[in-house]
Amino acid sequence: MKILFVAGKTVVGIAPFVESQKQSLLLHGCEVDVFLITNKTKNPLGQLLKLRKKIISKQYDIVHSHHVHYSYWVLLTFTKTKKVLSFLGSDLNGKPNKNGKTTIKGRFNKLISRLILPFVQGVIVKSERMKHKIPLPFHKKTIVLPNGVDFDSFFPMDLTACRKKLNLPHEKKIILFTGNPTDINKNFHLLKTTVNKLNNPEIQICTPFPSPPELMPFYINSADVVVLTSFYEGSPNIIKEALACNTKIISTDVGDVKENISNTNYSFIIQDKNNFEETLIQTLNLPLKTNGRENIKHLDSKKIGKTLIDFYKKVLN
Repeated sequence: MKILFVAGKTVVGIAPFVESQKQSLLLHGCEVDVFLITNKTKNPLGQLLKLRKKIISKQYDIVHSHHVHYSYWVLLTFTKTKKVLSFLGSDLNGKPNKNGKTTIKGRFNKLISRLILPFVQGVIVKSERMKHKIPLPFHKKTIVLPNGVDFDSFFPMDLTACRKKLNLPHEKKIILFTGNPTDINKNFHLLKTTVNKLNNPEIQICTPFPSPPELMPFYINSADVVVLTSFYEGSPNIIKEALACNTKIISTDVGDVKENISNTNYSFIIQDKNNFEETLIQTLNLPLKTNGRENIKHLDSKKIGKTLIDFYKKVLN
């Protein structure tokens, strides 16, 4: 099976979750190419024509877009190849402002996410919560499929060795925040103000964004706790990666986080900012490792890859 991924170019090139999904398909014998779109290009028509030429020349079985914006790019190539769209969260959920309310751009994203549904043959959402936002007539061609975790890369490692590799202080309590601190949706302000209130010099926030993907397992294993404070998410990869490393987690109730950590010890959902401070103190003083890895074996990227291929076959038939 020949697959083309169409996705946005990030600060590290191909997004790690796209690369991971590509690798899982390669393991199952698929041929996978990736076409990256530069969002602020000065020559969008040139990119579009290159995409059209690539789709026609390679005769792909499936063109799989990651985010609604890139699905529209694929539609504009006017090619007959079967089209699959993965909603990532910021498209179907919309972008929030600093108060967590959906922006005008966010409402636009939500609108175009609905409008494109008749024109794609397969839809992938990352959580059941996202599927509820898909109109009922399109549920038959929609599958809930979170991104998988590469268990060969993300596994428990020695904290001291990982901190030494990253030049992080061994004696401090490290809180890992992997999102972009300037992205309003990631709500870094909540974590920063909470830690400032604690006024504890033994606590340090680590914000490695943008970090080379190959270093992320070391950052996670260096942390006392991984914190996610987003307003919206689809199925945040950092949570699943932290679970695979048995690292403690504190998260807002977004995407499928509650479902994924429900049977994991020393990991918590915060309901509002009022109980965040107390939860953070409590978690930092708990034993270091969780039992998360054993609870997410079903999210092994190899298994997710097989499910994705089965979905492609359904789309083709």
